[in-house]
Amino acid sequence: MGNGHPLGEVVEIKMIGPKDISSAAQCRGIADKILKKDADCKLAPCSFNGAHQPPLQRTFANEDLFIMSYFYDRTAPLGMPESFTLRDLQDLTAAVCAGQSNWGVFEGIGDAINELQERPEHCLDLSFMLSLLHTGYDLPLNRQVKIAKKINGNELGWCLGASLPLLNKVSGWRCRVKQVS
Repeated sequence: MGNGHPLGEVVEIKMIGPKDISSAAQCRGIADKILKKDADCKLAPCSFNGAHQPPLQRTFANEDLFIMSYFYDRTAPLGMPESFTLRDLQDLTAAVCAGQSNWGVFEGIGDAINELQERPEHCLDLSFMLSLLHTGYDLPLNRQVKIAKKINGNELGWCLGASLPLLNKVSGWRCRVKQVS
């Protein structure tokens, strides 16, 4: 992409991890603003930026709630179990954003220290993820979520994730699409 490209010119950004006195709460505050929860909501209820969305907490009150893909890629290497609460994610975010001098808590977790050093955007990513789930989707901090990379050898993506309730016969969900010949 050059200067005349419709998407603009190429801009190089160098990420630098948090300073030792960084504040996870301040970072999350910025992420919360990005979600524009106060945007005009033409068809309630809305999640963020005025987008209609039924409340996830009520819609999936008794079902497992999977967060996948980038959520998995950012949390699993730092030792998060397959199932955790948003409060656990908040605690992880605070530990990561506290800076390198406080990363001793990650020393016994595989390659976590190297992961944090090689990817300085972890504080930013985790702050936005927490903000998206808690502020954007109104999930309470005590809400249990699950992470996964694959199910039965199949890589997870959003479309597969959306259809997971169909695999559980007791969920009450039924596919209403009929095969057309």
